[in-house]
Amino acid sequence: MLRDIALARGVAPENILLTTPAQNTAEEAQAIAAMLPPGARIGLVTSAFHMPRALTVFRDQGLDPRPIAVDYRQNFDAVSITDIIPSAGALNQISLFTREMIGRAYYAIR
Repeated sequence: MLRDIALARGVAPENILLTTPAQNTAEEAQAIAAMLPPGARIGLVTSAFHMPRALTVFRDQGLDPRPIAVDYRQNFDAVSITDIIPSAGALNQISLFTREMIGRAYYAIR
């Protein structure tokens, strides 16, 4: 799908490289490293929240990633009484945070 978008925006087909399917960040980094020379500089586009772990994983594969953070999780709305009431959205945010922290700990100790 992203290849089609790049082509529609005028990127030449010979400038588009596709990886094998990946299930997670580590597999994606391995697939990209297999396609490029060691130390290759790449733009790493991912969520700002996920960026620290992604940088570690890509560097471990011998790549030189330049962070391009997107999807900043910020909310500057005024605080209201509903902010302290438990919600499904808050549970989802705690789940996301917990998963990311476990991932960071895993890559730090492996």
